[in-house]
Amino acid sequence: MKTEPPIFFKDLERPFVFGHRGYNARALENTIGSFDLCRTHGIRGIELDVHMCKSGEIVVIHDHNLFRLAKTDATVEQLPWDTLKDLTLRRDDEEGRIPLLEQVFSRYGNSFYYDIELKLNSVAPTGIIEKTLDLIDRYDLADHVMISSFNPFILRAWNRKTDNAFSSGIIYSRSDDVPWILHNGQGRFIANPTYMKPHHSLIDRNLMGRLHDRNKFPIVAWTVNTKDECERLLEFDIDGFISDDPLEVIHTVRASKGRG
Repeated sequence: MKTEPPIFFKDLERPFVFGHRGYNARALENTIGSFDLCRTHGIRGIELDVHMCKSGEIVVIHDHNLFRLAKTDATVEQLPWDTLKDLTLRRDDEEGRIPLLEQVFSRYGNSFYYDIELKLNSVAPTGIIEKTLDLIDRYDLADHVMISSFNPFILRAWNRKTDNAFSSGIIYSRSDDVPWILHNGQGRFIANPTYMKPHHSLIDRNLMGRLHDRNKFPIVAWTVNTKDECERLLEFDIDGFISDDPLEVIHTVRASKGRG
């Protein structure tokens, strides 16, 4: 018997704010240092990206190819954890290491709410679903996790595997990296998600009317990094923000509520 998916924002302050890849504006993305900074500043949500590497571990990193951050021209899926764990990630004068999802869960437990983006280029899952789910179960974090992806096929497979027990979201934009047929969130017809994650530039009154009000999808906007953009979106009763500078967004949200 199918269970009703949880309403992720039901018991949390709305709009809820996630740090994009941790505290990306102040620390190297998707590293323990970036997540630690969120915890230090009392930011309750983190968005992070996961891949399954060649040896089967679930690792936390955004790019498929490692060249941007590690100057290694290989994909995460081509290398085993024994190699990945020794790579040094660099951005400007910052350095860090790729963490395992298990290390993140072990360090922070239920002190965070997690938006986990599944990264997979193919339409067929290769074990990433089962292994990610196993870690969530092992650390008893089902009530603190929602799952999202640009890939509607992997998200559909997740929802079928879990019998729709998790909140799940389709991410989309009109970037050249996204197939044109998915530019307006059409992946929802494949994945059957419970919330939508459009790029903030796509959100207007028409979209909110169609998806949020008529179809009852919670809307989580990414990546909202300026006070002006945050204030514009607050007019639309947005449900969540993903931001490189989550503390700035939290301050803007609270100031707006104070004025109200």
